[in-house]
Amino acid sequence: MKLKILYRKNLKMSPGKVAAQAVHAATGIGHTSYNLCVVVLGVSDKKFNEARYNPEQSNLFVVFDAGHTEVAPGTITCLAYYEV
Repeated sequence: MKLKILYRKNLKMSPGKVAAQAVHAATGIGHTSYNLCVVVLGVSDKKFNEARYNPEQSNLFVVFDAGHTEVAPGTITCLAYYEV
């Protein structure tokens, strides 16, 4: 099983911000295994929305940023899902 985390590359978040958002996504979806392959990918908004609204994707966690640093409050920054 693989945990995929997608972030919106057009937001131009710093590497530290991307890392923080990826961790929020991993903990939000319930990442508990230490023996899990994790892939973090920067994607276009089109690819991001295809993953977000994929009807076959039942277990999905979307991160909404609080807006304290680099992006506006409520901005969707990344999402996470399990791929078998």
